Amino acid sequence: MKVLLIEADNDFAAPIAYALNNADMETAVCFTAMEAVGALQLEPPDIILLRSARDYHPIGLLRTLKGIRRVPILILEPWPQNDEEYLRRVVEALDMGADDYIRAPQNMREIEARIKSLVRRTQEYTLLAPMPVRQKPNLRLVPKVTK
Repeated sequence: MKVLLIEADNDFAAPIAYALNNADMETAVCFTAMEAVGALQLEPPDIILLRSARDYHPIGLLRTLKGIRRVPILILEPWPQNDEEYLRRVVEALDMGADDYIRAPQNMREIEARIKSLVRRTQEYTLLAPMPVRQKPNLRLVPKVTK
């Protein structure tokens, strides 16, 4: 599984990337929005973990990434000062297209479980999506007449 971690702070990114790599999740770290967009276009990941970028607001970056490719995005939020601010941020991120939202730092086992769950649901949805139906032109259904 390929993970793209977008985090401006290497001190925060390094232990997460290390833990995910040890959990057999190939993890690439991007520190800027430009790096993230390039990585997404070059080699699409199975999931994106977004916390912060040095050159872009996370919500704006979320919208940009969603516009490039359909990849599940898990937002990692630093612990907020109060619950109202946290709730406002969660709602805003989910309304803008985030697939999940979690306070970070958090237990790595929970983050790994959420990653696996999001990727699994995305893959199941893709496999179960209805195939387009080809219709013949001028097709009419005529009831069978019985005598």
